[in-house]
Amino acid sequence: MGEPQFKWMFEIVGPVLWFLLIVWFLIEAKRNGKLSIGALLLFGGTSMFWQETYADWGGYVLFNSAFVQMPWWGHTPFTSPSKPFALVASYGWFFGPVLLLFIALAEWLFKKQPSLGKFGAALITTGPLFYLWDLGIEHYSTSFGWWQYVVVNGPSLANARSAFPTVWPIVGMSFSIVVMIWVLMLRDDSGVWWHERVFGVHAAVRGVARELRRAFAWAITMNAVFFFLTTLPNILFRIFTGINTPLIP
Repeated sequence: MGEPQFKWMFEIVGPVLWFLLIVWFLIEAKRNGKLSIGALLLFGGTSMFWQETYADWGGYVLFNSAFVQMPWWGHTPFTSPSKPFALVASYGWFFGPVLLLFIALAEWLFKKQPSLGKFGAALITTGPLFYLWDLGIEHYSTSFGWWQYVVVNGPSLANARSAFPTVWPIVGMSFSIVVMIWVLMLRDDSGVWWHERVFGVHAAVRGVARELRRAFAWAITMNAVFFFLTTLPNILFRIFTGINTPLIP
């Protein structure tokens, strides 16, 4: 891949944006006495960073080794060998704001057309929009030499440094985000999110402990959906149909 272009965008601008979002949401939480949906999505999105390197192994994605690597994470089975430290922040800014937008759009469409159901509203709004969002980010990122697809399955967009597959794994990940938005829209008759009820948030006393439990509930839910519909399918796809490559052993 050579030296990555605009390296500072990934390693400096992204983490700074992530940090500013955290500060904003903490100030907002202190003022309102609770975490907003945006804050919960930022925390949940950030918490999913560990899955990237496993999904990368299955999708043959190799990050540029010129990036600062995670000091605590060496080689582990079913992981891509390059694990940039900036992934932690990038999962927050990549998922947090757009998931907030997708929930708002899906809720709006559901109110306009309740016959679609919440899943239908999420599918129509989130499916194509997330696909375009990820397509744009990844196409430019591979052209900058930030990462590359060592093995490309199916049709792809080529650039000077790499090629980005336009069907797999992007379609599978887009579907997982549709399911995630649908899951995060589900509330019972009293307006309580089902996953918050499972973790007992509704019964907790208002305060810091309750908000930490909410953040935990959202993070576990988001991680579960992403793992079972994106990370695990990528790994299984490579195990059963893929090939071995020395770059991502």
